[in-house]
Amino acid sequence: MSTPIPTPTPSPSPTRVPNSDALATPKVLPKTDGCMALSSTSSHSYQDCIAYGLPPGAPVTLTANGVNIFLRIGSTVVYPDGTWYFPWSESELPKTVAFVVSAGGVSRTFRADFYR
Repeated sequence: MSTPIPTPTPSPSPTRVPNSDALATPKVLPKTDGCMALSSTSSHSYQDCIAYGLPPGAPVTLTANGVNIFLRIGSTVVYPDGTWYFPWSESELPKTVAFVVSAGGVSRTFRADFYR
């Protein structure tokens, strides 16, 4: 009698951060934890987001509305100045997204409103 070979379960597709292939532009980021609107179209709203006061070099985790987001684009560790920034876009508009950025035992929580 042969033992059946288990069929591997496919891993879930990673959710991209920030829902695009762009990187945030540090020069246009807000001066406090949060997001700054860059542009909107009839189908998408784009923002650059940042968290301050994180331990430099610590690995980062991100949640959006309580869902863990797979970090695939940009840095996955805190920058040497203690910041971590990322762009984000939304197509379901209007929408509010609650972000939690965590690194090295420190968490920053902020919300962003996305409009047409």
